[in-house]
Amino acid sequence: MHARPISRKTRTRSNAWLRPSGRPIPLSTRPPPPGRSRRSPRNTPALRNRPSRVPPAASPSTTGSMKKVYTSWARIWRPLRRFGRIRRRTCMPRHSRGLPGVPPAEYLARSHRDREDSQRMNRKRQMLAPWIVLLFTTILLCAACRKQNPHQGSLQPGPAQSPPSVRIGYGDSPLLGPLYAADERQAGRPRAWQAVPIGSGGDIGYSLISGAVDAGFVETNKAVKLLKAPGGETLKVAGAVQFPYGATLVIRKDLNIRLGDLAGRTIAAQEPDCKLLHQFRRDAKRLGVDVDRIRTRFMSFDEMVPALEAGKVDAVLVKGSYAVLAEHLGHKVLYQNWDIKAGDECCPAALAQSDYFLVVRGGAVEALKPVVQSLLAASALPPAELRKAVSKRLGYSREDLERLPTANFVTVGDDLRKELGDGRCLVLR
Repeated sequence: MHARPISRKTRTRSNAWLRPSGRPIPLSTRPPPPGRSRRSPRNTPALRNRPSRVPPAASPSTTGSMKKVYTSWARIWRPLRRFGRIRRRTCMPRHSRGLPGVPPAEYLARSHRDREDSQRMNRKRQMLAPWIVLLFTTILLCAACRKQNPHQGSLQPGPAQSPPSVRIGYGDSPLLGPLYAADERQAGRPRAWQAVPIGSGGDIGYSLISGAVDAGFVETNKAVKLLKAPGGETLKVAGAVQFPYGATLVIRKDLNIRLGDLAGRTIAAQEPDCKLLHQFRRDAKRLGVDVDRIRTRFMSFDEMVPALEAGKVDAVLVKGSYAVLAEHLGHKVLYQNWDIKAGDECCPAALAQSDYFLVVRGGAVEALKPVVQSLLAASALPPAELRKAVSKRLGYSREDLERLPTANFVTVGDDLRKELGDGRCLVLR
């Protein structure tokens, strides 16, 4: 029984006739090619009449050595002849070999179609080649022309816009609505100044002293300390952001109490003689609250909201600007009186009414005039525009902002010059 040849997909030069185990099939047991008999190639008449390849008889002294040479040569030559037969059989043209199960006529037709497809593709490539060369030549010529005349055929570039000469530092706060609105109004035109978010008032103060910014909005109490600090001798106040003073009692967000339930609770106030505390006691007593049973802790306005967040107090009595921050954190307003005016023994009116000072470096006085004009113009906008600018910049809810008044920017007045001194104030018109 003869072994079946391996399929055409896996046939190579060296595995044309292999057993399933991988060993080669002897030539004597392989099936003969089509059109040939099963006789051994050596028994054909042509090979029988050929002269023998055995070397002629030699002398007895050389017979042994010649046999060894012939034997060694045969061991090398016979495998090479066998490999040559296999290679000639497996490397024949495709149309002459055929595939198992495919008639020769159909196979020749397939080969002819493949040859026609190849010729058709070559003709298409020859037709497209000149156009491709022309396209690349045009691209190279255009690139060379643009390199020689870079502005030819295009719009003439305008003058390069220099970066803003004045940098203003600020921190995120709903009280800086005039700054946000003035910055938005610069969109679409050359910027005369740039608003730079920095962080806290302390960081803005260090940036002013180091020269990283030319001006900055600093909280009132921190600005007063900054003017007296080393390196602050050249700093001046050019304006202030003011918010309606008022008196607001904010309770912790996890409490659900009324004004009459404050007895036995702890509230935070600024000073024993603070005007806000006195007005709240009068209003609460008029409403029937036992104010003597309300415990009071004294701290600065900056410490009140963090103490309320930490649960150290049940309520805080702050001015209107801090109520905006507390309400944004989720705390609830229980009492509010906007008729109270700033100014008492613990805090002068000029400082109590101002929440931020615009602090300027001495070398940027002239360049700051356009900034002051932009801030004054933004403060004159309708309150809805200022609330929109704050909501867009900080993400505050419009509903929360509409329940509160808006802040405005003012220049240095006589009362502020009296508190800080003429040498520390900058009047810009």
